[in-house]
Amino acid sequence: MFVHIHKSGGTSFCKMAQVNPAVHMDKRQYFRNCNWQRQFGEPVAPGYPLRTCDDMHRIFEQQPTIFLAKEDYLDVGLRACDGVKYVALIREPLDRLKSHIQYAKWTDEEVHRFSSGGSVEKSSRENHYRSYTTFNDMSIRVLLGSETYDSPYLSINASHVEEAKRLLETFALVLPTDQLNHPQLDRILGKTLGWAPGTRAWHAKNQQSIRGLEELWGQELLSRLRNSTKEDQEVYQWARKRFVDEWGEAEPKTRGSAT
Repeated sequence: MFVHIHKSGGTSFCKMAQVNPAVHMDKRQYFRNCNWQRQFGEPVAPGYPLRTCDDMHRIFEQQPTIFLAKEDYLDVGLRACDGVKYVALIREPLDRLKSHIQYAKWTDEEVHRFSSGGSVEKSSRENHYRSYTTFNDMSIRVLLGSETYDSPYLSINASHVEEAKRLLETFALVLPTDQLNHPQLDRILGKTLGWAPGTRAWHAKNQQSIRGLEELWGQELLSRLRNSTKEDQEVYQWARKRFVDEWGEAEPKTRGSAT
């Protein structure tokens, strides 16, 4: 089960999975970024929803796939399913937000409005790329399921941080996006996920400097965006340290094209 946090290298990881001989998936997933369901939508195979462990095991038993991605949020009913390995990529929150702003083509007015607590639009699943959920601790919202995903602006707190850490500790792999070019990535994917040898290192997403973000956004806006992502930042730094302590650290590379 790949928990795909938007703009955190998920498309790159999907492509890596598609070409690995040990990973098999329904061809229809190829055209949906490896997702089994459209975001907040219908599954690729009618009658095969993905909300519970029973759903997941039924898919694995009856459909031609061993790799499921989910890009809206990880339902509580999909946690800790027997025999399932979980993987997530996690990205430095301000870098993820910068990438999302460019992807969604937000105007300057929208960026300023969405980052102001008094004028944030209500979360909308139909228009989730333009709602506050995308920049207010989105990684935690995706990891902890629908109730957390839909919670109000700036409501994510220390208890959510600890819950997200406990959940990630159960994952087979939590890969920081700046480690996608890790020299031992092939061995890491083989040991943690059972992938076949031959996975090439992908373009890493290295963190942009604070000076660069200040030049892009200005100090006042950057301060607001830091505040709206501070819980995500804590989870990211914790997860990155945990990965580096176990596997070592890749050398910084030129910024690449993870999406």
